Amino acid sequence: MPCQRQQHVWLRFLFCCSDVQYADIPDGTSFHGTPRFYRNALVALQRAVSSGWVPAQVDFGIHFGDIVDGYQARDGQERSEQALSDVLQAFSRLPQPTYHMLGNHCLYNLPRARLNHRLRITSLLDPAAAADGASYYAFSPHPAWLFVVLDAYDVSLLGWPVDHPRHLQAEALLAQHNPNQEKNSPEGLVGAARRFVKFGGGASDVQLNWLEQQLQVRCGRGWPLQS
Repeated sequence: MPCQRQQHVWLRFLFCCSDVQYADIPDGTSFHGTPRFYRNALVALQRAVSSGWVPAQVDFGIHFGDIVDGYQARDGQERSEQALSDVLQAFSRLPQPTYHMLGNHCLYNLPRARLNHRLRITSLLDPAAAADGASYYAFSPHPAWLFVVLDAYDVSLLGWPVDHPRHLQAEALLAQHNPNQEKNSPEGLVGAARRFVKFGGGASDVQLNWLEQQLQVRCGRGWPLQS
């Protein structure tokens, strides 16, 4: 989308991290056999916050999802809640906010509505998005900057009640594009078709329309777009 360029106004610092995947369980391996140090993930995050981000006086932080590992869910929702509290306590040492998005491991542990509440996503949603139970939002840490956070699991089998339209849409897409009985398996799928698995997700038309509106507003004001 063409948009008039104006002089950038830079924020001082922000931090980005992804896939803390903490769990209060013994060390193990991922589904593909990669070593995982579940409890030490929290120690590493605490060190990053106290030794790096706090002294750097970051303006805000962004965590890109999978805040708690999916294996934590085996011990029940109460343990998942506690694991999430432990990670959020580490982030809370920052005097500035941390913004979150959802990953599949998040949704293995807790329902979407609960995650939206615990991660403070609900308060950032447009009224229409909040009514729909969505998890995509935008925030502006400076008048010249707008950050748009998308929900890659908007259409998914994960996180929604089984009778929710987004769940049913995902169910139909997997039935159409993935012939495997085990829908987590991409066996026989080629190229982009390998995305049609149970642990994947996508954006709804409603979310894409919302994104288009966000971009149109920015361009209408003559502000630059970056991705």
